[in-house]
Amino acid sequence: MIISKNARVTFKRVLWVFIPAVLVFAVGVAALDFYFIHRITHPPRIELYGSPRDFQLIMQKPMWFDEKWKNSDSTQSVGWLLSRGKPAPAVILSHGYGSNRSELLTLAFELWKSGYNVLVYDLRGHGESPVKWSGLGTYEKDDLLSAMKFLRNRKTETGQDLLDGRVGLYGVDLGGYISLVASTQDPMIKAVAVDSVFPDVSHFMSHRLNTIVGSNSDTANRLVDSRWISQLTGLAMQGYLMRREDSAPAFDSVATAAGR
Repeated sequence: MIISKNARVTFKRVLWVFIPAVLVFAVGVAALDFYFIHRITHPPRIELYGSPRDFQLIMQKPMWFDEKWKNSDSTQSVGWLLSRGKPAPAVILSHGYGSNRSELLTLAFELWKSGYNVLVYDLRGHGESPVKWSGLGTYEKDDLLSAMKFLRNRKTETGQDLLDGRVGLYGVDLGGYISLVASTQDPMIKAVAVDSVFPDVSHFMSHRLNTIVGSNSDTANRLVDSRWISQLTGLAMQGYLMRREDSAPAFDSVATAAGR
């Protein structure tokens, strides 16, 4: 088959127009995706609006400590330890996305009054955490396990282990998700309670994108909820954080940890 010179010229002209347009579109989509990822992983910081000191004044007895500990990736976590001063079950409280540990301070105090040692901390990218970004659950599960390791090594003034071998987890939203997926990783975790939890990171990212886009545009929301946007955003998230999200869905973790 012989292609005429005019046809070849026309074809080249089409390519010269089409290829740059496709490249511009691809670069634009990638840039927009990374903008959304950066915005989602950097929620506005909310200052702490309380501390256990308020409750200590009421109780007229020492009951809490400001604590810091290392995470598995060498970053640092910060939190409050409300201690009974003797071996007892412990509860670790993980707050929700866009919040901080103050959200759970009243619950922490009520649990402490009921006889528990309580650790309440700031998720990375929130509160007073020195880490500047949120992993939306990809790193936070390991951070929660590092908090457990910190408690496991904690001693009372008499040299006894602060933990009596039983740990409960409570979390809200993002904190609930990581509490569920972490529950399969340590046999000391005997109970988990969560509030407003999402099944996996991709669902949470879609929810946050819908929040950014807004609810006024049905077309935009359908686009955000589409399979290819979900896959593209997931790949962008992995590239941005340099880590693959490989945790099991949260409710699969419930089935794995059941029966302890």
